[in-house]
Amino acid sequence: ISARTKADVRKIQAKLKGLASYTGNIIEFRKNRIFKDTELSVKYIDLSLFLEKMALAFEFRFNSKHVQLIKEIQADVLLWADISILQHIIHLILGNTINHSSETIIKIILHRTGNKAFIDITESYGQTDEICHESINIQLARQLCKIHKIGFDVKCKSSTETIYSLKFNTDEEFPDALREEVPESIEIPEHNEKLPSILLVEDSYETCRYLEDSFYRDFSLICASNAKEGLELTHKHKPDLIISAVLLPGMNG
Repeated sequence: ISARTKADVRKIQAKLKGLASYTGNIIEFRKNRIFKDTELSVKYIDLSLFLEKMALAFEFRFNSKHVQLIKEIQADVLLWADISILQHIIHLILGNTINHSSETIIKIILHRTGNKAFIDITESYGQTDEICHESINIQLARQLCKIHKIGFDVKCKSSTETIYSLKFNTDEEFPDALREEVPESIEIPEHNEKLPSILLVEDSYETCRYLEDSFYRDFSLICASNAKEGLELTHKHKPDLIISAVLLPGMNG
């Protein structure tokens, strides 16, 4: 190998090390921003209704990706929980499942045994050569579960199925947490196809999640992760409004 080639290789190695360090710093910053001084603020909720609402918020997004959603939710599972953290956990898990192929089937199961409640989210997808590993979203969900005293486990039963399991102690009252007033009921917005529709074209999961949280009660939401997919969904659904990022992979916004 010539001296010039060796010099070029060293430059590439140096740049890769710098990129790896930069990426690591971004991940650590994101973790610290989420977890620093996190304080629980709990209320007594019906986990069944909460999960129904979360599934509803993702239903249109699943449909736009041709992802089949199956729910088996046991009624009247009551416990103390921090709504914001719990919502973030479920969003991270469900958002992670959408990143696979359009052949994905998502099954959400909630059941209770004694003083334990379990949420199992099973992701079945088409054959893939990907090695099962935890994405940043799942690592963040795991950390949030620790804060909330929720057991969290991920199992890859095969190359085509992943199970995310959450375990709750329904007797846990979080005595050191802030208390919110117990609501008389939890309202679940009904899905209405006549609602105005919004197409979100955004490759950042966090930004898409923020917009979904802001609009899902009053609008039917369709999400695309790139401009090409956004165009296809525009022709298919003819949304009333399109919110698009400018910098996107491939074609720009």
